[in-house]
Amino acid sequence: PHYKLPVPKTASPFDFSFSGLKTAVLQLVEREKRAGNEVDPADVAYAFQETALNSMVSKTVAAVKEYQPKMIVLAGGVAANSRLRQLMQEKMQEVPEVKLVIPPMYCCTDNAAMIGAAGYAAYQHGCFGDLEAAADPSLEMPGEKY
Repeated sequence: PHYKLPVPKTASPFDFSFSGLKTAVLQLVEREKRAGNEVDPADVAYAFQETALNSMVSKTVAAVKEYQPKMIVLAGGVAANSRLRQLMQEKMQEVPEVKLVIPPMYCCTDNAAMIGAAGYAAYQHGCFGDLEAAADPSLEMPGEKY
């Protein structure tokens, strides 16, 4: 059987929280076991993934509609999830004026590992920053002009 799980609720329409979803999974498994039903871990995992990803994608597209960015980049380790890639491509068709960038799989690794590797490479080359470094959220993507 395919299970239905509740869509995660948050105070803000664009926030993510999956603690309630995790609790719902635990309650589902306990309820099924009490009823004497066999619980298929693959079905539970599928239900969790579909619920979590649909929540993430719908909130992302809602934020895109609200704030009207020129581009959305799906990045980090989560971007390696093929179902997330598929859902984002489908749902972003609602806002065709916004460019969706999904890097190749080899670029979709854990950000902490990438930052660590970049820091190690900089250290090896004697490149040291100070604690005053700041991020610039208005930087443009290479090759992109807006």
